[in-house]
Amino acid sequence: MLEGDPKKPGIFTMRLRLPPGARLNPHTHPIDERVTILSGSIHVAFGEKFDGTADKTFTAGAFYITPTPAPHFVWTDEECVLQVTGMGPWGLTYLNSEGPPP
Repeated sequence: MLEGDPKKPGIFTMRLRLPPGARLNPHTHPIDERVTILSGSIHVAFGEKFDGTADKTFTAGAFYITPTPAPHFVWTDEECVLQVTGMGPWGLTYLNSEGPPP
């Protein structure tokens, strides 16, 4: 955590390091999230079912916003460091029965 607490009201900023092969199945957030790619790359796609072919790839220096309540999913081919900023309370709700990755 760089600032704030995503579980409490107010702004927060956190950094996440995702390893190669990381996968977050379809999910939503209660509030928009703003993501900056600090290193590596990440694949982002929208939808309620994971589809590894329908993506946009973001590389270091890129920025994107995931609007609420858009279901989306992400995965990596290489290590990726993300910076996520949003307003709390914030969280992640998995859709369907896919849930967190194994």
